[in-house]
This record gives sequence, structure tokens and C-alpha cells, in this order.
Amino acid sequence: MDKKVVIYTTSTCPHCAHLKEFLKEKDIPFENYDVSQNREKLLEMREKSHGLAVPVIDIDGKVMVGFNPQLVSKELGIK
Repeated sequence: MDKKVVIYTTSTCPHCAHLKEFLKEKDIPFENYDVSQNREKLLEMREKSHGLAVPVIDIDGKVMVGFNPQLVSKELGIK
């Protein structure tokens, strides 16, 4: 898989935990930033998503807010 996956999460977000679990199960490498602990990444996430909702998923520049397994799978080209 050649796509770069960056996710912005918080430690208290259940959808964030599901997203990380999903990516690990599918063996998709990803960079995770906890925006509750990293102000610089919070600002970066806000610029990409124009909001404060998490998780935010950036797959090669395509930004999605929230965790929808079907959309993430489609964007990653996996089943």
C-alpha cells in the first residue's frame, strides 16, 4: 500500500479507537496524532478539516471527518 495515512484523534474518542483498530487489522500503516496533547497538530487538523470533530483521516491529501469503514476502505483500495 503506497498511500500515506495520517489520523488526528483524541484518547477519549470511541470512533478514534475503532479507526485505529480497523487500520491495524487491515495492516495499514498510519501516523496518529492526539490533538488533545499536541496544539500544533490540532491547528493542522483544523486547517485540513475546517472543524474540531475527530477522527480526521488524511489519505494522500483526501480528508475525511468521522470514521466510515466503507469510505476508508474504498479510498485505500481494500476490502
